Amino acid sequence: MAEGNSKNIEDLKLQIKVQLADLSRLLGQMSNEDTIVNDARTAFLKLSTLISRALDIQVQ
Repeated sequence: MAEGNSKNIEDLKLQIKVQLADLSRLLGQMSNEDTIVNDARTAFLKLSTLISRALDIQVQ
């Protein structure tokens, strides 16, 4: 049973990595002229770093 939970956690970690990468790509496509976009990028970077630390994953 513990093995199944471990697989589920690894699957969740993979899904989180994929979603972080997708959001990062989308934020990178937005114009740099908007301060809201820059603030969103900064907030996203902080959030992704915290998630990475909490889940012990490498965010690219």
